[in-house]
Amino acid sequence: MKRHHSIQPLSRQHHNGLLAVLLLRKGIAGKADMAVMQKFVLQIWEDELKEHFREEEVVLMPPVYDKIDGDLFQRMKNEHSRLQSMIEQLQSPDLSFELFQQFADLLEAHIRFEERILFPAIEEALNPEIEALLTNHLQDKTQNCINFQPKFWE
Repeated sequence: MKRHHSIQPLSRQHHNGLLAVLLLRKGIAGKADMAVMQKFVLQIWEDELKEHFREEEVVLMPPVYDKIDGDLFQRMKNEHSRLQSMIEQLQSPDLSFELFQQFADLLEAHIRFEERILFPAIEEALNPEIEALLTNHLQDKTQNCINFQPKFWE
């Protein structure tokens, strides 16, 4: 689905997040080195997800909060919090393929929710003033996770 230009940077980051999920699942299936997978997840968190969540909560949410169902934003924030908690778990030396699987599943479900439910609701609430605000504050900073080395998913 084609996104409104003002929120396309976030959608492109979602695409990269889905790619990360695919790579993690390949790594899990292949019983890849969990320490390498840990570095991959933590790099994605630092390079993209942390700022992505901030932009959704601080830039995207305020101008449209009262124009759409507030439960949608509450779900978004709850899922952000759960993903951040999983990142904290993934920083420990106690790693398991199950934990990576749970992270991948939650990240995919979260992205699908935003793309299929939240973003369409936001697009309906957009007006020229909000569009300009988002266009000025949301920049595409996506880094393709396929460039991570070593390629644990191969």
